[in-house]
Amino acid sequence: MIFVLLTHKIKINLKSGEKLMDISASNADHMKQLNRSVVLNVIRNFGPISKVDLAERTKLTFATISNIINELYHSNLIIEDGYGESNGGRKPVLYGLNPNAYFVIGVELGVSQVSAIITNLEAIVVTEYSLNTHFSRKSELVIQQIFDVIDEVIRISGIDYEKIVGIGISCPGPLDLEAGIVMKPPNLVGWENIYLRDLVRDRYNLPTFLEKDANAAALGEKWFGSAKGKENVIFVLADEGIGGGVIYQNRIYRGFNYGGGDIGHGTIDIDGPLCNCGNYGCLEALASGLAIVRRVKEEIRRGVKSKLVDIYESTEEDLTLEIIIESANGGDVLAKNILDEAGRYLGIGTATLINFFNPEVIIIGGSVVNDYDPILKTIEEISCKRAFPYYTKGIKVEKSMLGKRAGLIGAASLVLQSFFDHPNKIIAE
Repeated sequence: MIFVLLTHKIKINLKSGEKLMDISASNADHMKQLNRSVVLNVIRNFGPISKVDLAERTKLTFATISNIINELYHSNLIIEDGYGESNGGRKPVLYGLNPNAYFVIGVELGVSQVSAIITNLEAIVVTEYSLNTHFSRKSELVIQQIFDVIDEVIRISGIDYEKIVGIGISCPGPLDLEAGIVMKPPNLVGWENIYLRDLVRDRYNLPTFLEKDANAAALGEKWFGSAKGKENVIFVLADEGIGGGVIYQNRIYRGFNYGGGDIGHGTIDIDGPLCNCGNYGCLEALASGLAIVRRVKEEIRRGVKSKLVDIYESTEEDLTLEIIIESANGGDVLAKNILDEAGRYLGIGTATLINFFNPEVIIIGGSVVNDYDPILKTIEEISCKRAFPYYTKGIKVEKSMLGKRAGLIGAASLVLQSFFDHPNKIIAE
């Protein structure tokens, strides 16, 4: 639903006896900017579309629509994209988004990798680049790697730097989003109070946005993936760590200290294993990629037979989540059992989110589920069984459509959301 505010002349009496100040001009300017955003977003979502249909959808006058179309067209944000059906006169011109007018950068910080993409305004990936990293190194070295990844993705894209309108960064929490600080993520060893947003913004002189990884992925799915068209969405990130992102009424819900939806550090087993956060029995300590690897190693040490024993005994570090998932897909019983166990824990955690937020759809993503389909069925069955029955009616549990790029597309979406909310920053007056 689109809401358009109506302008009118406003007068404010500043002090008794003072002249009334006419602020209608500033109010009109604000409304002009709002209407531009409304029209551009309708074109983005419903184009190609005619001026008449735009007026009908937005409830703006045809004259207002014509003026805004003229501004957007001459700013290269929209293009003429064919003709509509005639109602007796000329066929109406249809207008669509010009997706390659500008580009954005998305950056994702993972436990073992830093990645970046450049996308157009429809989140179509132009180029991508990654570097392996290790957060036990000095933070300055990892920050330099982030710069190196951004520099390289810009270089290999060949895109004019003037066409890049911002950088979005997806990072494990906790974060101080107001100050742009990475606080002390449990799985990013050695990182504490890093002013990452400002470091990136100052180096590239571009608007820069920092967001918790699961929130960014949720936004990406909302704009371009499995949750497109939904207003209330939860994204469960089951990766080397575990996180949760919440979209409430089309916007990211962050909570008071920016920790809203952090499913990974809810207690599932009061007598469970120690988590990297310092507590015991967290979902992350029981069902994350790191936990799955730990559990397989524990079972091998107990003497459980598996094709994975040879890898473990040869070089323990080579026993990775990827190899465990590959073995499970190949029928290895131990690998399948541990992944099924993780799926049951994830189902319990997801059931809690259903009771708390009652979303329209729950998206499950991350390396734990991207390449092992059976775990999604386990999560769906357990979450629907453990949640309050009435609240599960009509709720869908779906695999991430964006897959391994969910975090990167989500990071790019942070910039795109701001861009489409405030197109006046691009439009030449």
